[in-house]
Amino acid sequence: MVAPQKLLAVSETASHTTKDTLAAPCGRSKVVASDAATVVETSAGKIRGYERNGIYIFKGVPYGASTSGSRRFMPPEKPEPWSGIRNALEYGRICPQHETGWWTVTGNFSMDGKNLASDDEYKFLLHRGSAICIPGEDCLRVNLWTPEINGSGKRPVMVFIHGGGFADGCSQDLLSYDGENLARNHDVVVVNHNHRLNVYGYVNLAGIGGDEFASSANIGMLDIVAVLEWVRTHVSQFGGDPNNVTIFGQSGGGCKVAALMAMPAAKGLFHRAIIESGPTVKAVSPEFSQRVARALLDELGLSESQVRELQNLPVERLSGAAMKAMSKVNANPPSLRYGTGWEIRLGWGPTVDGRTLPTHPFDPGAPAVSANVPLITG
Repeated sequence: MVAPQKLLAVSETASHTTKDTLAAPCGRSKVVASDAATVVETSAGKIRGYERNGIYIFKGVPYGASTSGSRRFMPPEKPEPWSGIRNALEYGRICPQHETGWWTVTGNFSMDGKNLASDDEYKFLLHRGSAICIPGEDCLRVNLWTPEINGSGKRPVMVFIHGGGFADGCSQDLLSYDGENLARNHDVVVVNHNHRLNVYGYVNLAGIGGDEFASSANIGMLDIVAVLEWVRTHVSQFGGDPNNVTIFGQSGGGCKVAALMAMPAAKGLFHRAIIESGPTVKAVSPEFSQRVARALLDELGLSESQVRELQNLPVERLSGAAMKAMSKVNANPPSLRYGTGWEIRLGWGPTVDGRTLPTHPFDPGAPAVSANVPLITG
């Protein structure tokens, strides 16, 4: 301890460990987490990250309140303030997710009936992460890597959006999602995050529950808008320029970049965009997503007048019923949906609802709301 500040950890090498030492990578490394050196104040309270070899790292920082109970299917709310200093040393919870043929809550992956969770070639190719992925509805969290805190830097900001379609995945399930090397080697501020997925982020209850659930079909995308709002408010305290924000994502993350480009709520929150292997040009039709919502109620034995009961169900029951409902709807020719291939199998996705997403992202052309945003796609 160093009075009057609290010193959580100082590690000189990976082999030098004490009770309070944070894990360090192989080779010589210095890791520090202390009140004096690694604390930043946010609008909700102070957070303590750690610094490793010149890069400051903050993990699991709330950008929104818990989404459980009455907040389920509702737009994100500001995080509840805290007193004192909150640790931001570990990744936060991830959105609950059920087996969909892609990712699961345990980090498993299956394709063509083969579970690849323990397949060494698969893990080698995708560089699977070892971070713990614990599901929970208090999952609105950002992670940040930066060369500077509490200074005057104006570095470019890069906000990464994870893959897994709109159904699963998280900010920490691949080692390549870690932003430390990108921040160090290219002098940028890197942000990634968890947000709502599958039934928690994209069930269209507007036609059943009315105005109260008017935005439910695109709640997962509104979470990402809230991330960008958090970045605009706070990134200058982390050495970043809020007027130089690039959003980028791969696979499902690329699809989310495309959707953000068509959302009025996201206008002005980012200034460049990169779509990496995220080929979605159309969003889900209202007819399709409403069919899924009604199939979900049928699966649970609920009438439309009982729609609010969906907010009280245990996660396991809701996730399981949602998977079955989507499978039944997708068993029919998905002509009301969009595209071909993998996106049809995943089922979940944002809906053109005339409100949060007025038009398809890129049909018939680039969205006018993002006409001034440079785009790289591949």
